[in-house]
Amino acid sequence: MSFSQTAVHRAIVIVDVENFGDPARTNAHQLAVREEMYEALRQSFAQAGIGWDAGMAEDRGDGVLVLVPPEVPKSWLVSMVPARLAEMLAVHNAACAAQERIRLRMALHAGEVHRDAHGWAGVSLNRAFRLIDAPPCRAALRDPSAVVALIVSEWFYDEVVRHHPAAQPACFHQVHVAVKETSMTAWVRVLEAGEALSGEEAWQVAMLAARDAQIQLAPPALLQVRFSLLPDTAAFTGRDKELDRITTVVKRAAAAGRLVAIDGMPGIGKTTLAIHAAHVLKDQFPDRQLFINLQAHTPGQEPLTPEAALAELLTAIGVEASYLPPGLPGRTVVRPGESGGSEACGPAYRIPSASAL
Repeated sequence: MSFSQTAVHRAIVIVDVENFGDPARTNAHQLAVREEMYEALRQSFAQAGIGWDAGMAEDRGDGVLVLVPPEVPKSWLVSMVPARLAEMLAVHNAACAAQERIRLRMALHAGEVHRDAHGWAGVSLNRAFRLIDAPPCRAALRDPSAVVALIVSEWFYDEVVRHHPAAQPACFHQVHVAVKETSMTAWVRVLEAGEALSGEEAWQVAMLAARDAQIQLAPPALLQVRFSLLPDTAAFTGRDKELDRITTVVKRAAAAGRLVAIDGMPGIGKTTLAIHAAHVLKDQFPDRQLFINLQAHTPGQEPLTPEAALAELLTAIGVEASYLPPGLPGRTVVRPGESGGSEACGPAYRIPSASAL
């Protein structure tokens, strides 16, 4: 069978396990590594709000190729997925045998791909695989504290990373990739175990101590996101009256279990004001501050549905994606045991009423 008549555009994610073929790993170790790699990927995608469809992934033995549909914002792949992966792998590595510890190289690119009888192919895929094999990407994992080495193509950096503060563009450094017939510029970032742990650090220390003492601990709760705010604007100025009103109303509304909404026409700075106010109020809400982009005025993007927005929030606070009810009513109130859930879901999560400014 020849190439399909029409190429399709996809975001390309390639994940590869470092030293998968290490002689110290037995077949059983390799199978355990593969199982954990897939589980970490599935959960990381789900917590980032990206569905893991059956046709997305193509197994590569010591890694996986994932082709993400164009309707998924590419910024999610760089701002959320790598961090979730690093969190999960840091916890996994602290609680398993040395031969089953996982450190990943992850490459991000995008472009046209074809499908034939053997799978996916195309120039864009070739370039993505050159990224994952590049010496600068491999060298990024020389630091034993590194968990994920993320390398993105120059196109991905220019079109996605540098436009999204949540992707932390300042953490990337430019490298030159020269592999086989490919020569190009790329950008690399390293995610370390320490920066990925946040609230899970205490559990890791306890798990390590318990393992040394041969004590069996209960498995940890589902990973949760505590703070996902975009960085504050350093040059924020003005809006003093609005800021004072927001902080006053938010404190009062929080005590009553209500939401506060900022209303106004597109482009006047509502998001910047809300993020700045959230940073100002951070000490008032030490448990959790979450940011989601509703895509209300993003060119070329459909607004996020209430169901999808609630799914993103609920998975962030620890509800496993597979336990989420399918419709809006079920996601508005989630109780332990509903829709196949378990006590890991915790108490009911009720979406409060809104109070607009």
